[in-house]
Amino acid sequence: MANLDFSDKTILVVDDDSIIALAMAENITREGYGVIQAHSGEEALRAVKLRPDGVDLILMDIELGDGMDGTEAAREILKTHDIPIVFLSSYTDRETVERTKKITSYGYVVKNTGIVVLIASIEMAFKLHEANRLLRISSDNFSMVFHASPNAMTISRAVDGMMLQVNDAYTELTGYTRDESVGRSALTDLHFWTDPGDRVRISAELETKGRVDGRECYFKMKKGSPRLVQLSISMTIYNNEKCFVIIARDLTERKLSENLLRESEERFSKAFRSSPAAMAITDIDTGLFIDVNEKWIRIIGHSREEMIGRTSRELGIFPDWAERERIVAMLRNKEYLREVPLRSVTKSGEMLDVLWSMEVIDLRGRKVLLSMIYDITKRKKAEQLLRESEERFLKAFRSSPASMMISDIKTGCFIDVNDQWVKLTGYTREEMIGYTTKDLKLFTDWGDREKVVDDLRRHGSVREAAIQAVTKSGDIRDLLWSVEIIKVAGNDYMLSLVYDITERKRIESALRDSLEEKTVLLQEVHHRVKNNMQLITSLLGLQANGVKDAEASAVLADSMQRIYSMAQIHERMYRSGNMASIDFFEYLRGLANEIVRSYIKEPDSINIAMDVGDVRLSLNKAVPCGLLVNEILTNAVKHGCKGPEPCNIELSFLTMENHYRLTVKDNGPGIPDSALVDNKKTLGMMLIQALGKQLNASITIERNIGTCYHITIPA
Repeated sequence: MANLDFSDKTILVVDDDSIIALAMAENITREGYGVIQAHSGEEALRAVKLRPDGVDLILMDIELGDGMDGTEAAREILKTHDIPIVFLSSYTDRETVERTKKITSYGYVVKNTGIVVLIASIEMAFKLHEANRLLRISSDNFSMVFHASPNAMTISRAVDGMMLQVNDAYTELTGYTRDESVGRSALTDLHFWTDPGDRVRISAELETKGRVDGRECYFKMKKGSPRLVQLSISMTIYNNEKCFVIIARDLTERKLSENLLRESEERFSKAFRSSPAAMAITDIDTGLFIDVNEKWIRIIGHSREEMIGRTSRELGIFPDWAERERIVAMLRNKEYLREVPLRSVTKSGEMLDVLWSMEVIDLRGRKVLLSMIYDITKRKKAEQLLRESEERFLKAFRSSPASMMISDIKTGCFIDVNDQWVKLTGYTREEMIGYTTKDLKLFTDWGDREKVVDDLRRHGSVREAAIQAVTKSGDIRDLLWSVEIIKVAGNDYMLSLVYDITERKRIESALRDSLEEKTVLLQEVHHRVKNNMQLITSLLGLQANGVKDAEASAVLADSMQRIYSMAQIHERMYRSGNMASIDFFEYLRGLANEIVRSYIKEPDSINIAMDVGDVRLSLNKAVPCGLLVNEILTNAVKHGCKGPEPCNIELSFLTMENHYRLTVKDNGPGIPDSALVDNKKTLGMMLIQALGKQLNASITIERNIGTCYHITIPA
């Protein structure tokens, strides 16, 4: 216990000897206490009664002369006041001490023991009194809980099982009154145990563990009916005796609910458990849940354990309990109701709109309520969204810049049209609504509409079907007709979106005619360029035939090959019909074959391996690239294939991320150093450098084994 300060306390000294009382008062005052004096029992009673600020402790002499003695005065004071009393006496005989034992006192001090012992006794009395006060509070709290508990509780002596206290829940459960129970043994007098083995097992558990927690057993009540109870027993000290606090929770009703649940599962197993509808079995009056199915759990959110044995009111499932009571009252007259709109609250607090159907059924002789709810929250939201969507659709339909109409799928009868459709056809809305497309002879070929309807039935939609329509004024318009199926008042209709492409088709026709003319003209240009180059090649060939000088003849042959490389590009463009680009692989294959045929008498002695991707080049890039390959490949054939070894040439032209990669490699003797000196470069080397510059290409030459050109050309 924490240190307590008693210096502000007032002590009443009661002694018939005035001098002793005065001396004692002065000693106590020096210790910081307030002191008042009385010299008889009667005077002590008056002092306690009349003093407004109270007396905190009494030092009471036992022998007070004539009149009331100290023990009598103490007894009277304690009848109306809770004041700690310490008895004083000059006597230590047994008889004098025994006189104080029947009175609640906090000490017995012999007068001549000295001030130190006296003050210590006073302080001890104050501490004991405070401890008793706290103990009384604790006892009062226990008593309040004990008597208010909804579970049956008893306090029984450990030594013989005699009941010392029972609460109201005990008398209600067992049927025994308090007078029939207190002072009697639950073991030998009332015979609660239906199974003696339960008593043996519980006694053994008390011995080993010192307590019992939640042990279920059957007790026989006063009327003989057994009740299932859950026992919890703990040890305590009551009135200075070792006792057991026994708590018995009646589980009979819960067990009954469980039995009803099992019977319900047998009867409704398939229909109830597997039902796609949320279903529950409840008590009609209280709403106590007996069973629920999985769909109910998913909708409401509470687990089965959280609901069984509890009421819908406890769980707060219905926000308006009065509405639930009103519906149940209607049910009593009819015994069933169908799809009553109601609001329900889930475990998470979400408010649901439900349709509640219910029927009174008999379950083991007991009338219960079978409920079925359908969650229509999403449906109601969808209906609201549908209304809003229909409003938005109507606005979009009316104000759309495209021509739109709604018509019957089978007959083509117009349900609605927008302003753009009116503008396109020339008919007013009044002239179209209620009439069919056939009435108005709107299509040049009624079979076009039938084909669109067939496609709509097969695929669910139609995209940009080409049709022709006749306006009110007789104009024929080319249209693209797209169709979707929509619901109007629960029926399927065609929502048509029509684009007038009459003017576009006229422009496309004019563009095609113009393009054909330009294509023919461009092909003719390529043909003439190729023929002119062929003419130049022929003239150079005639000239070469008359030249005796070998060097001059070789120069003319190189020139003819260069012209050939360019002429082939125009030839391929002319023949392919593609004026934008040529297939560079086919071009390179033809060029390589022509170079080998022109310079090598035995073409089989040369092996050219080609690795060319799917590359198409425009005319501006194809001509310089063709000339570049021509020069490098010609040099490889003329100068790299002179030895006795077979001549191998590798040619690759690949498309990279943002450039082309040209590689030409041979296994010949390689380019001599003199050929790379600026003032001694051949025409071929100068052309390679010039063409590379024209293409913004980087050129690398390797001469380790033969000659290898690596050329990177921007795409």
